[in-house]
Amino acid sequence: KNKQSLCERCDKKMSEQITIPGKSGARSSKIALRFDLIPPIFINRTARRFTIGFEKYGEGNYQKGLRDREFLQDRLNHLQEHLYLFLKEGNEKDDNLAAIAWCVSILMEAEERGTKFPQILKSKRIRKAKP
Repeated sequence: KNKQSLCERCDKKMSEQITIPGKSGARSSKIALRFDLIPPIFINRTARRFTIGFEKYGEGNYQKGLRDREFLQDRLNHLQEHLYLFLKEGNEKDDNLAAIAWCVSILMEAEERGTKFPQILKSKRIRKAKP
């Protein structure tokens, strides 16, 4: 059985629903991804977060942990922590939204590589978000 990644399944679903007329008038069901729709501030702030990680741990360090249960649990913990800090009044010293975007991008890459998150979530190591 040919196993499709989440991105491939999403692309297939999009192409089944949308047709685009070409210059010649012919219609096409394949659409190009619209990277121009991503706000530049999102890209800049997330890239800044990746740069912080590079300066602290070296280039591509996070890629070593994409199949490591504890590393991914730690990303989920960081996501919860930065969400809590973002919602907490008077805590503007860190770019918590960029940290959340960074965590989400790492989790998305891990998912794309076949990580099954329900197994990770069942672990007792994940701490609960702060009240």
